[in-house]
This record gives sequence, structure tokens and C-alpha cells, in this order.
Amino acid sequence: MADMLIGLVCNGVVVHIPGLLDELRQNEKKGLTEWEKRLIISDRSHLVFDFHQVDGLQEQEKGVKSLGTTKKGIGPAYSSKATRNGIRVADLLGDFNQFAEKFQGLVDMYMRMFPMLNVDVQAELTRYKVYAEKIRPLVTDTVSFLHHALRSGKQILVEGANAAMLDIDFGKKLDLVMAHFSKKLYVGTLVSQGTYPYVTSSNCSIGGVCTGLGVPPRDIGDVIGVVKAYTTRVGDGPFPTELNDVRNPFVYFAFTFVCLIIIFNVKTSFHACSKNGNSIYFWLKIRDLLFYIPL
Repeated sequence: MADMLIGLVCNGVVVHIPGLLDELRQNEKKGLTEWEKRLIISDRSHLVFDFHQVDGLQEQEKGVKSLGTTKKGIGPAYSSKATRNGIRVADLLGDFNQFAEKFQGLVDMYMRMFPMLNVDVQAELTRYKVYAEKIRPLVTDTVSFLHHALRSGKQILVEGANAAMLDIDFGKKLDLVMAHFSKKLYVGTLVSQGTYPYVTSSNCSIGGVCTGLGVPPRDIGDVIGVVKAYTTRVGDGPFPTELNDVRNPFVYFAFTFVCLIIIFNVKTSFHACSKNGNSIYFWLKIRDLLFYIPL
């Protein structure tokens, strides 16, 4: 079955090419084969460079008010995209002199903002010249690719980043949002607790499907919301129901069922439904209560 699937990295994703290639190598060691025939990267995806990982320095400066980011440069890369000095995959595969000029300008800006940052521009350009040829066969216009797949009746599963309630434009609570696209396209994304600025850097609610993939709204059919019986979140930020010591099984069960009765925030769940357009289904995953018993 896996041999029949094609993986797309679409335009809404920011890509760290060295990390992507390293992950592919690691999976090759585990038996992954012929991935070159089944991986497609959008020419519109923005690039994450190593110097974007200054978000680790930004987190240190915030101290106890840190956001709990992955420190992988995701936020700064989206910042470059928003300020319109970001560099896309298409830039890397186009005129390399123009790419080098844009890269130098972006590095200069970051070095002015972070004087402790040291970037060997020539070494990086040499490295990215090699990367360009490695990924060139994988790159295409994913918007056109998806439109053709939809019109051909293909089934498409879309993975959203993080959670609907970690969407940069929203922020409250709870667990999973899935959309059903004309019986052909499906999307799932986790929903967690959190409020701005304790969110991710992109639109990971249903609207992100249109902007992150180029799928038109008319192709969105039923929207399904799935919520766990208890609240979880990633990173830092407010989490008043956090339980740090669950070694006592009785405490675990008591707390879990209190979560089901009280902490399961119906108002927040309907808030998630309202902005994601849930039209038919609303599932509560009660079986999660007994999934894991810490001893």
C-alpha cells in the first residue's frame, strides 16, 4: 500500500533541506526504498536556513516567558516569508546568482539583528548548490498537481501542522479536526490548548488547507471534528489542568474522569467547530481514557 502513495510537501510548508535529506537517509536505513519516485516538493515552499534557528536565542532571552518552540527556525522562516524577504525553493532552482544575492541579503539582515551570529556565506552557497541538484527532480507545481489529482478522482489525505487551536490567528482548546473533501480529500489536524502568542507560525485550521495547498473552498465538503476526553498541549503557555505527578493509579483515574466531566470544555470545542465549519460529525474519543495507565 505504501508503495502506491505519493507524499507532497506543499507551498504552506517551510522546508529545511539538510534536515529533510537527513531524515530520508535515516529512513533508508530502516528499509525505505524508491522514495525519489514518491516525494514531491512545492516550488513555492519557503526555505528554512540554519541561521533561522536564532529562535533558540530568542527563547533564551524570554526566560520563563518562552514559547516552547522546537528551536528549528520555523518561526523566523515564516517571519521572512511575511516580510517578503524569504527565499523559496524556486529561487534555489532558478538563477543561482540571484539566489546567492538574496541569500547574502537575508544573512546580512540576520547578522545585524543578532551580532553574535556567524554565517560562512560561501560555504553555505556551496552546500546549497549541491542541494539544488539533489532536490531538482522532486520539485513541481503542487497546486496544479493537486487539482489534477482531484479531478482524476484520487483520494488525498492532508496532514495539518500542530493543532486548530494553535493556529496563529486563533487560540483556545482541544483535539482533532478533520475535513472531508467531496469524498476524495481528507484532512486531519490536532487541536490543543493555548492562546497567542503560545501558538504555531502558520494557519493550521481548515482555512490553511486552501492557502497551504491551493485547494479551492468549493472542494471542501463535510468537516468532521474529533475531540479527546482530556486536554493536551505542546510547548509552553497556559495549561491550568496540567498534572505533573501521575504515579498513583487512583489519582490518574480520578483526574481522568474529572477531565471528562469538567475539563472537557464544550464551549471551546464549539468554538473550534465554528471556525472550522464542522457540519455533520462531532466525535468524543472516550476510549482514550483507558489507553495508558502510568504506574
